[in-house]
Amino acid sequence: MTDDAPAGFAAAEDGRPDLTDGRYLYSVVSLGDTDDELQVTGVDDEPVTVVADADGGSTLGAIVHRCDALYDAADPRIVRQWLVQHQRVVDEATETFGTPIPFQFDTIVRGGDDAVAEWLAAERDALRTVLDDVAGANEYRIEVRRTEPIPADEFEATDGELADLRNRIDDATEGTAHLLEKQYEGKLSERRRERDRRLASSVRERIDGLVSRLEVLDRRPSVTLGDARNGSDAESGQSPGEGTAADEDGETGEPVCRFALLATDDAVDDVGSILDTVADREGITVRFTGPWPPYSFVPSFDGADDETEGP
Repeated sequence: MTDDAPAGFAAAEDGRPDLTDGRYLYSVVSLGDTDDELQVTGVDDEPVTVVADADGGSTLGAIVHRCDALYDAADPRIVRQWLVQHQRVVDEATETFGTPIPFQFDTIVRGGDDAVAEWLAAERDALRTVLDDVAGANEYRIEVRRTEPIPADEFEATDGELADLRNRIDDATEGTAHLLEKQYEGKLSERRRERDRRLASSVRERIDGLVSRLEVLDRRPSVTLGDARNGSDAESGQSPGEGTAADEDGETGEPVCRFALLATDDAVDDVGSILDTVADREGITVRFTGPWPPYSFVPSFDGADDETEGP
């Protein structure tokens, strides 16, 4: 939410959202010729409705429920339940109407159904473009991790500088050897990081041509709606030491790269085959998850600022 948001997403003067006659927004869908209704309840078991755009053509619809406050709770179990319920509605919208434009948890429009319908009409061209872009595709996530550091002797065999430092350490006095060892470890870490950068670049290049879109994600992920649907409390938190400890989700090792893909079903098998060859490398694990609604490939619309990452 922003203070300069247009009607429908406006904030009150004290900075708190003005949710008079609010509508919690799950997704925007292409209605087409279907008159199906969603057989699902929403966050906090609220009844869900479909609001059509205001131009009379009813080409777009917003999946909403009535609300008058943001969803906020100190108990993480309650928040988790809300996330699961939110995702359940988006999944049902996908089954009923095709790939939707999903909105993040706690996106709320004020002003009732009329405001939602007017917003749909005002943003019709942009919304239709996004729906066309994501039609028939889903979001997938890739995470590549290194569970074991690359052995130093792999570098020394071809790296003259490291080999020379190792020889000097072996021949040096204790004090000098200590200083040289620090220098050696610093350069070895640089070499390992560069090797992982090349691996990440290689994975991206091999997959990019197979999918509709590819986004590079932060290597340190946060809690997402996808986690809620997948049954985990969080993806990895702050990274532990190199290849030694487990993240909060039980994954071990150092993240090398993470990508979000927008892909059709036809492309998924080819992507999986490429990832199998990556996972065959010693000390490397690959996590390939999905399908999800395309959270990472939905732009921000006026006033609808996303506060969390996609799945």
